[in-house]
Amino acid sequence: MAVLGCLTSSAYDFEVGGIYYKYYNSVSVSVTYGTVDYSGDVVIPATVTYKGKTYEVGGISSSAFSGCDDLISVSIPSSVGGIGQYAFYRCKNLTAINVAADNQFYYSVDGVLFQKDPSTIEFYPAGKTETNYAIPNGVNKIEDGAFGGCINLISVDLPNSVTIIGQDAFNGCSGLTSVEIPNSVEKINGFAFSECTALTSAIISGSLTELGYSIFGGCTSLSLLEIQEGVAYIGPYMFSDCTSLPSVVIPNSVTAISEQAFAGCTSLSSVEISNGVETIERLAFSGCSALTSIKLPKSVTRIDDGAFEYCTNLISIEMPAVLESLGSGVLLSCPALLSVTVLAETPPTLYSDICSSEVYEDATLYVPENSVSLYKSANIWEKFNTIKNVGEDVGINSVTLDADVDGPAYNLQGTRVPEGYKGIVIQNGKKYLLKCKHSVMPVLRTSPK
Repeated sequence: MAVLGCLTSSAYDFEVGGIYYKYYNSVSVSVTYGTVDYSGDVVIPATVTYKGKTYEVGGISSSAFSGCDDLISVSIPSSVGGIGQYAFYRCKNLTAINVAADNQFYYSVDGVLFQKDPSTIEFYPAGKTETNYAIPNGVNKIEDGAFGGCINLISVDLPNSVTIIGQDAFNGCSGLTSVEIPNSVEKINGFAFSECTALTSAIISGSLTELGYSIFGGCTSLSLLEIQEGVAYIGPYMFSDCTSLPSVVIPNSVTAISEQAFAGCTSLSSVEISNGVETIERLAFSGCSALTSIKLPKSVTRIDDGAFEYCTNLISIEMPAVLESLGSGVLLSCPALLSVTVLAETPPTLYSDICSSEVYEDATLYVPENSVSLYKSANIWEKFNTIKNVGEDVGINSVTLDADVDGPAYNLQGTRVPEGYKGIVIQNGKKYLLKCKHSVMPVLRTSPK
């Protein structure tokens, strides 16, 4: 039996009986894709004869059956010793992958494909109709794309034996409602749960040491998130475009919030960042339009480009004494911003503008008492029209109802807002904060101390 190594997908060399083959070496071939998608029940032979020569069918190439919508089942012979990545990915009507009992490397249980060593769940057919599935105890890895596009699954139980969740492992499982990552998991690769649009809750185990891109990106129903102590960083794009997420607590163990980690989380109104975070990377909270205020922990030393850009309702931000630098446009397109507090005695390094000219004009910059003159002469910081001692004034800290203001109200983009609207509005040329469900005429006015 030939044990095939890396089985990359490529154009086929020949076709016999509706199955496409690619030469692996002089005596072996692998099944690959061809000009016509596979359909129905496909039985892969152990050997194939072409132009008078017989070859062993030793493997299945990457993406060989991927996206074959009319494929129902695949039978794999004992000769197959290697299966490439995404071989059966998103075959929406595939209900069973059956493996010969004497195959040394793979086996199947109820049509689900497993690898023997290391113990891996390779593919769960996307056409299975069951709504719940428990991965058997002892499985160490969930292969790349293993459950991709399994729209019927509502829940999947992960045993404590799993240490690796592969790329795209549950991508597009649009019926999946919750997931709990067990403490045994050390690594989750990119896009593992992305586009799971029905996912409402997730618990991230503190055992994780490696995180890929956009693990929960586009999970538009995610509303309850627990990140456990022990997680070292929030991965890039990890929760991007989770538009229903209202709040997040970052534990002490986290040292970095990576690029676009929460970008586009338009319902995110509460962010609690514990001490430990040192770096907030590029665009980390970009487009979090529900944020009205944020206080960064005393551990943050660097904030990268555009970290809070397009937080259109952000009114105040406080940055710590150890802050050393801010990237370009950190507060770009934050038109509601009225209070910027920087507790660093030495003005942090700025490489270019951090906000728009409107914010420089309207917002107050609060700094340590002995540093006011330093900020007034520091590059770019000097652009703030009003720079005050933090002890002199603490900005917006009270909200009072003003029922005497009359007339229509508009959001910051100039669109008239309906009754019940909450957020920053402009009325009669002044900015107000609507906090409760009132008509557009009685509004809540923000007022200084």
